[in-house]
Amino acid sequence: MGQTTSKENNSKVFQPQTPVEVSGRLSNSIQSNPETDFTRNQRTNKYIEDKVAERMYQARIDAEAELEQAKQKIKEIDEGRIAKTDSKKIKDQLEKLHNELSSRPKKGALNKASETARAKLIECFEKNKNRPLNCRAEYDDFHAQVKRMEEILEL
Repeated sequence: MGQTTSKENNSKVFQPQTPVEVSGRLSNSIQSNPETDFTRNQRTNKYIEDKVAERMYQARIDAEAELEQAKQKIKEIDEGRIAKTDSKKIKDQLEKLHNELSSRPKKGALNKASETARAKLIECFEKNKNRPLNCRAEYDDFHAQVKRMEEILEL
């Protein structure tokens, strides 16, 4: 068992119907050619490497050119923004903001009323340490002052 192969070796040899004649010169040139499969393969690989390197170099040059164009566009946009914000416009914007701020109520003026209400509340708490509920009127007054101040400042 196992001594014979399971499949027969069916190799076929094809014979041309017409005789093929190769000249002696062609036969000699093929045999005398120093180029082997290995050298042909090396030359092909070198050619492919050169082409890849060339295309990568070209791609890098193209990418650098695109980057320069993008930088130029950004520079032009920035210059346009600077031109749009001249000193006259900035001065007008500052005046507008100054007018808005001056029209708002001042914090210090409102604090006087709330500070007096706060002082009265603290004084009441100190007098009535054990009975904080006796200070309900002072608490309501302070709470109203704070609420009024918040409403005015939210404008």
